[in-house]
Amino acid sequence: MAATESDRPALDVLDVLLSGGESSRLYRRLVYETELATTAWTSFGWLRYPGLFLVYAQARPDSDTKAVEDGVLAVLQTARDEQPGERELRKAKNIMLTSHVTGMKTVGGKARQLGYYNALFGDYRALFRVEAEWEAVTAEDVVRVARTYLTPQNSTTIVLVPESSE
Repeated sequence: MAATESDRPALDVLDVLLSGGESSRLYRRLVYETELATTAWTSFGWLRYPGLFLVYAQARPDSDTKAVEDGVLAVLQTARDEQPGERELRKAKNIMLTSHVTGMKTVGGKARQLGYYNALFGDYRALFRVEAEWEAVTAEDVVRVARTYLTPQNSTTIVLVPESSE
């Protein structure tokens, strides 16, 4: 999805819900609870043209890759089935807002942001709308975009297994 599309703010929030820190859904499930992975994250970058929503998990050396994949799929299924609670939603928005503001602490940061928004959205003033767009995202929006984009038929799974060093 391109950054200018209407579902982008809800996908931004979903991205942070899934992997915005060590207490996020994906990290908590795969790293802490099941200890299947050493790290797990998602990536949804803003692009001028449609791009990908990536989900990544690095299996522990003794983990079965199928179990890791099943864990990722379970987290994505939960995102499609269950609305985030108000506290979880607020936390995700706070993470995004903090990152957004922190990126503008310096004059150079402000200049980079203005140029980035102008290049991506065709209008530097989009920089001043993004916070309101995130604030407008509801729990229902998050489930809707998860059901729309994070589906088995939209996915490709790649498993990389290192060669033995022996």
